[in-house]
Formats: sequence, structure tokens, C-alpha cells
Amino acid sequence: MTGLVATACTVTVGESGVSNLPGEEIWKTEVELRVGEAAHVDGRGLEVILVGVGTNEATLSLVSHDEAGEYQVSLAGAEAKVRPYRVKLVSMQGDDGVVIEIRREWGQWRP
Repeated sequence: MTGLVATACTVTVGESGVSNLPGEEIWKTEVELRVGEAAHVDGRGLEVILVGVGTNEATLSLVSHDEAGEYQVSLAGAEAKVRPYRVKLVSMQGDDGVVIEIRREWGQWRP
């Protein structure tokens, strides 16, 4: 028996190629934060608060208003995934600051 799997995303095929594939980057931005500061991105869809800074890591509170979830993560060379966002540490800025990259991806994926 052969079955079909339906997904909630719509893939577009056009003259410029295929787009809207799950995991495809829609946009990305870099944000510089100091401990205690918050950044709101994607029309306030994601709130990022820098909770603390270690030797080579940053602790962030991520509040996704799309998924109605709040997560606290430590980044040290890895990325955090909070649907539909990916957050990664780009650089340390002294003892109390960081630069992070936030990407929004098309479609749904499982962490």
C-alpha cells in the first residue's frame, strides 16, 4: 500500500527555482545584547533576553510568541532551535555582551 504524506507548507516552483521548502532561510539578522537587555525581532514574534555571560557561552531566554513558549538556553558554539527560529552565538563582546544571529526558516521542522 502506498500513502501520501501531507504537510502544512506550500512549495513553490517557478522560473527562479523551487522555494518555500521546510528549513529554507527566509531572513536572518544579528543582534548585539548586554546582560539584562532584550531584543524583539520578527514583529515581536521572538523576544530574546541575555540572562548571563560565561567564559565562552551565553545564557539566553527565548520567548516565541508564535509557539507560545519560553525557553532558557546556553549557547557555546551550538544553535538553539525555537520554531521557526534558529539562534546562534556569533561573538563575545567583553564580559557582559554578545552578538547573536537569529534566522527564521520556512515551514515546520522538529527539534
